[in-house]
Amino acid sequence: MEDLLKVVVERIVGEPSAELVAWVNEQISLAPGIDYAWPGNVRELEQCVGRILLKRTYTPLPPRSASHNN
Repeated sequence: MEDLLKVVVERIVGEPSAELVAWVNEQISLAPGIDYAWPGNVRELEQCVGRILLKRTYTPLPPRSASHNN
C-alpha cells in the first residue's frame, strides 16, 4: 500500500514527500486501521489521504446496509 500512498500523496501535494507518506500511513494505521477493507478502493484511499492532510483525521462512512440498495 505504501507505493500507492506515494502516488496519491504526490498527486495531492504536487511533489514527492517520504515524510508525508510515512505520516499518512501512520494515521491510516490508527484509523480506520490496517484491517480496513477499503470498499471504495483507490477513490476512497485518495479521499482518506486528502482528509488526513487537511483535517489530520479520517473517519470512513459506515457500510451501507442491503436495505439501502433496493
